[in-house]
Amino acid sequence: MNIRKVQCLIYRYNPDLQILLLHYSPPRSYWENLTGKVESGETDFECIRREILEECSIDSGEIEDVVRINSFQYSRDGSIIQENVYAVMISAEAQVDISGNPEMEHDRYKWVKPAKAIDLLKWDQMRKAVEILMELKGEYITSS
Repeated sequence: MNIRKVQCLIYRYNPDLQILLLHYSPPRSYWENLTGKVESGETDFECIRREILEECSIDSGEIEDVVRINSFQYSRDGSIIQENVYAVMISAEAQVDISGNPEMEHDRYKWVKPAKAIDLLKWDQMRKAVEILMELKGEYITSS
């Protein structure tokens, strides 16, 4: 079985570049970028808008830019998973509210500088997404 997923590296300028990290609820208990499974008949962009609304209560009108920055595959439980990674810029005024996320998948969130994101993110591919974003923006990773 083939599965498509999106990973959203959500960021804003407020005034400096900040990255939104979501904390996966126990028992997993780790920091991550928003990820979601692309549903049948759904485009990646439709999935991004749906996931950001479901998980963070951020309306698509608050999304200012979406750029695909990476892609990778892995296998799990006999399935091949294709994960496309997007940098998603939202407005500085957008308010995050995770209280309505399905099954309380995430129990908290925080905005952090890129260096702190790299320190906190569990998965290599998520840390790589931060590095790619910084390169695209022509910014250097400074202390957290």
